[in-house]
Amino acid sequence: MQNNELTLAPEKTEAIALTGRKSVHAMTVNVIGKDVIACDNIKYLGVQIERNLSWKCHIAAAATKAERTTMTLCKIMPKTGGPKTSTRRLLNSVVTSTLLYAAPAWVDGLRNAINRNRLLKTQRQMLLRVCCAYRTVGTNALQVIASVPPIDLLAKERAYNYGSDNTSRIYNRRCLMDSWQVRWNNATDGYWTRQQIPVVAIWCKGSHGELNYHLTQFLSEHGSFSHYHKRIGKKETDTCRYCPMPDTAEHTVCQFPRWAEERTTAASEVGEDIYVGNIIAIMLEENTK
Repeated sequence: MQNNELTLAPEKTEAIALTGRKSVHAMTVNVIGKDVIACDNIKYLGVQIERNLSWKCHIAAAATKAERTTMTLCKIMPKTGGPKTSTRRLLNSVVTSTLLYAAPAWVDGLRNAINRNRLLKTQRQMLLRVCCAYRTVGTNALQVIASVPPIDLLAKERAYNYGSDNTSRIYNRRCLMDSWQVRWNNATDGYWTRQQIPVVAIWCKGSHGELNYHLTQFLSEHGSFSHYHKRIGKKETDTCRYCPMPDTAEHTVCQFPRWAEERTTAASEVGEDIYVGNIIAIMLEENTK
């Protein structure tokens, strides 16, 4: 450096010893006559690098920053009204980009469940507004309804895509969708949603129109249903207000006598009766015509 007339400023110099899980004594580096004590973590090009390369500090910092952005964006994304779904997904990409900054560098940190759950928790906060959903909807169901892959799978995809050609990127996306489908099949939450959307790829690639507050209630079965209110302890009975049947999402959309005329009109327009087993298929088919 001196041969090229370059010098270091000791007061601005930081040092770190990447030791992994090994325990080492404090290390000191001499820089132009001044001792620089190695620290536990440093920030380089926006990435928090820790001595043990656990990436907890970086992921926590990225999540905190993304949560601040989410709080700001939520002010313009009410559950009812507000931007349409495509706009909400665009706004969600801002949060996703914040979380995935420099993902190829720290993706190995997602082997730690704490880091992985930290990212998923932050992603969940934004997806609640993308879907206009109740807070009680499970994270796996939110991701499927919003057609947004889990953030940890997106981080792995971004790492694999680093320096890859277009063919490899297509393959990596296919692997992501396969991993997502396996996770969805094994999820403990979202049973009703999985009945409606068993195959993630078909829902995500299909043109099913815009989501809204009421459609999300049907897809999640978390909403203005007596069955749901009883389950969370807000009502003592799940009986419908207008008939003796249990007030579920299926009852409200497919059986409720008050909407018989609307169902008949819709059935005549699509050319077949509407029931729980074919609603999603009709949505995907009608929006491709």
